Amino acid sequence: MDFVEAVLDQTHEEHKAMRKWFGGPFDPKSFDVNAVNIALRDVEG
Repeated sequence: MDFVEAVLDQTHEEHKAMRKWFGGPFDPKSFDVNAVNIALRDVEG
């Protein structure tokens, strides 16, 4: 299953589950590299 496909297609059988799992709006064109780096630093300790 492709997450992007499911979350962007409201008729996809996994749409609601993926939106719930992701926890908010999803924009596949938006990517905040700084936020990801900060999150990874937090995980690394």
